[in-house]
Amino acid sequence: MSPLLEKLGVLGAALGTLCCIGIPAIVAAISAIGLGFIIRDAVLRQLTLASLAIGYAGMFLSWRQHRSPGPLLLYVGSGALVYTCVFVWFSRFGAYLGLIGMLTGAVWSALARRACPLPSHAEVEPAAETDGPQMNSDPET
Repeated sequence: MSPLLEKLGVLGAALGTLCCIGIPAIVAAISAIGLGFIIRDAVLRQLTLASLAIGYAGMFLSWRQHRSPGPLLLYVGSGALVYTCVFVWFSRFGAYLGLIGMLTGAVWSALARRACPLPSHAEVEPAAETDGPQMNSDPET
């Protein structure tokens, strides 16, 4: 579930950021499919915050699996940079840098999760089977 949350978070934050920056192709595509109301800053601010929250949740769940704090810290810092550069102090370069950082954090987290060792079957002891009275298979008794 966490890889899906990470991807949705990055995708939503990227969409909100690119709309706020005013990339013509993104704005035109959104208007063409009838979602022109999304282009307003009030809606985009909420969309970006929701996307960042979803991405943060996915990164936190991934961190619980691989316990490497680097991807989580990069993603959180980059998400804060994106929000700040779009809605507080407008900086196109900072917004792009934040998106690149979020994408890098998500990829780094996926690689860390893939490298995380899983318990082998030899380490897990099988449960004892007690499905009823045990018959003694010793023929001498």
